[in-house]
Amino acid sequence: MHNQAELAGHLSGFLVAIVGGLLAGYVVGLGMMGSYTHVKWPIVAGLLIGTFTSLTAPSRQVLVSFCGGSVAVVTAVVKIIAVQFQSGYWPITDKYTIAMYGDATQATMRIAVILSIAIVIPCLLAAALTALIKRLCNPRKHGPASA
Repeated sequence: MHNQAELAGHLSGFLVAIVGGLLAGYVVGLGMMGSYTHVKWPIVAGLLIGTFTSLTAPSRQVLVSFCGGSVAVVTAVVKIIAVQFQSGYWPITDKYTIAMYGDATQATMRIAVILSIAIVIPCLLAAALTALIKRLCNPRKHGPASA
C-alpha cells in the first residue's frame, strides 16, 4: 500500500511537469510569434514550472522540474516551427538577416538554445529553492531521523 501511494505521488509530479511544460511551452512559442517576444516570459514560465512541479513531486523535485522545463522547450520550438510552416512566412527572409543570423535552420537551433537557457535554468533554480524550503519546513520527514 505504501509503494502504491509513493508511485501515485511520483506520477502526479511527472504529470504536473508534463502538462505544465506543454502549456508553458505552447504559450511561450505562440508569444514568440507575436508581439510578446520579451525574454521575461520564458523565464517566468521556467519559474512557474519549477515551483509547481517541486511542490507536487514528493521526491526528486529537481529531476521532475527538469522534465517539465525540457517539455516546455520542445513544445515552444515545435510551436514556432509549426506556425512558420503553416503561415509560409519565415522571418529569415532578407539578405541582411540571413547574413547576421544564418538561415532558418540555424536560427531555429539558436532559438532552441536560448529557450533552453531561459526556461530550464530558472526552472531548476526554482525547484531547488522550493525543495530546500520544503525540507527546512519539515525536518522530521526529510531528516536522518526518519530512517
